[in-house]
Amino acid sequence: MDPLRDREEFNAYWRAIEGLSRERYSLSEVKEIVGRQFSEDARQLGLRIENLGVAEWSLWSGTDESSLVDLLGEDWRCLVVDSGTLASPEEQSIVAMAVLGRLWRHRHERQPVLIVADEAHNICPQEPADDLETAVTRHAVKIAGEGRKFGLYLLLASQRPGKIHANILSQCDNLVLMKMISASDLAYVSQVFSQAPGTFLDQSPHFALGECLLAGKIVQNPTFCAFEGRLTEEGGTDVPASWTNSQKGSG
Repeated sequence: MDPLRDREEFNAYWRAIEGLSRERYSLSEVKEIVGRQFSEDARQLGLRIENLGVAEWSLWSGTDESSLVDLLGEDWRCLVVDSGTLASPEEQSIVAMAVLGRLWRHRHERQPVLIVADEAHNICPQEPADDLETAVTRHAVKIAGEGRKFGLYLLLASQRPGKIHANILSQCDNLVLMKMISASDLAYVSQVFSQAPGTFLDQSPHFALGECLLAGKIVQNPTFCAFEGRLTEEGGTDVPASWTNSQKGSG
């Protein structure tokens, strides 16, 4: 809700949470409170919560549980936030916005953080689908453009760089390009990362497993290289071959 455009409902929301007299609350509790009120703005707020179905989202923590924002405020060396298991794109956007928003609000603490965004085209798309994606992308643009002076560094991983918001990708100083077959994405990478010669980029479709092109400040000159084997056990896997074999025998 916008505090000016939706001022009546926004005000009804704040009056509802003030009535709870505590810091933690759920949207179900807000919905219950506004249901007991008889003003038109409270009724509209209740209808908004019910029609959107946000109170039933699985991502909300209970009133006696720690939230993701609480966890972000703790002392940790590595934190993995898996939003891909959430049921809807809206919930995924909420989580991304909570993480990026919290890091940006506390940027003046100057705690060095490397933010790795896997499948970045889903987090900060070139064309956001709704207001939530727009808000997440806005946070990512700020971090990409100004985060480094506060110790916030952004690493984007994607097989579709052409779908990442241009204002974010253009702020990237370095490129690690692995095998990429799409001609349109290679053309876009060539346009954004002018420090990578086109003749080098043209080799990408022919890269073997682990081979890549490095360009930017991380190397003196664009360089071909190959990564060695993993030093740690790989956690995620694709669908095992045994599953497809078992399906052949089922009728």
